[in-house]
Amino acid sequence: MSVPSFERLQGDIGRTYELFGPWEGPVAADLRYVSQGVPMNSRYCCYSARFALPQGIGMGQATCTVSAGDAQWHWLLLTPLGPDEDGRQLMQMVFHYPIPQGSVTVVGSARGQHA
Repeated sequence: MSVPSFERLQGDIGRTYELFGPWEGPVAADLRYVSQGVPMNSRYCCYSARFALPQGIGMGQATCTVSAGDAQWHWLLLTPLGPDEDGRQLMQMVFHYPIPQGSVTVVGSARGQHA
């Protein structure tokens, strides 16, 4: 399974992604926030991304394909959060997976950094 890296998402804050799921047609969602999470141990990496849906659109939890230009990531789980300060619904994706072997671990930290 392919997922966007933390660095990719962090660099894309403010960019509009397209979400394809069980609804009709793509939904444009603005990437608002990316944060490091707490992995279950030093062999895992964890981070999350929050997207704002267009005004007036709301949806429940869903698995979708996320498209950012020429990059696509399939089977990602979106979970609804509350509204943002403008009343737009926020959706969150959480990424938690094993760090590929050969990756660098930050000295003095329990968190691994992946390439």
